[in-house]
Amino acid sequence: MVDKTSDGATAMVSALYGPSVRAAIVSGDLGVLKATLAAAETQNRQQGDIRVALAAARAAHAGLKRG
Repeated sequence: MVDKTSDGATAMVSALYGPSVRAAIVSGDLGVLKATLAAAETQNRQQGDIRVALAAARAAHAGLKRG
């Protein structure tokens, strides 16, 4: 995924999804779990709930398909 930085440059955006969170849980490693949890919480604060963005993307897609 790419995003634009404040100066207009393209930057890669890293996103956490269920599999990486579940892997951290299953690992049983407290350090990995704490780091993953912190990253996920930061991402959620910065980007919001992915379900909301997904619903908006689906609506935009449907609108563009209709022309």
